[in-house]
Amino acid sequence: MHKYLIFFIAHFINAYDNYNIPSNPEIKEMLYKEYKVLDKKLNLIYKKILLEVPKKEKENLIKSQKYWVQYRNMECYTQSYPMRDGTGEGIIEVNCLISITEIRIKTLKNGYVY
Repeated sequence: MHKYLIFFIAHFINAYDNYNIPSNPEIKEMLYKEYKVLDKKLNLIYKKILLEVPKKEKENLIKSQKYWVQYRNMECYTQSYPMRDGTGEGIIEVNCLISITEIRIKTLKNGYVY
């Protein structure tokens, strides 16, 4: 049994080296770059909408955005909590940031047609 496990581990290590499978920190870095692009896009859309909406709606949108940021931060913290202090923590957290930001972009685009 042990010789099969050793063979499997050796095979996996060889495959890892030959195929340049990214490490968790590298995956996190790639995801974070994607998140930063989405975050910039969200901010551009948000600022454009703020320039175009009536004053009362602007106040509501500002409040909504502040609450959304709090929700995003807590939700992503909660989703990544089971991996806290592990190598997968950052991947889960950044993946959550990407997902929630994509949803917010769609929400703003669909809710404010100006």
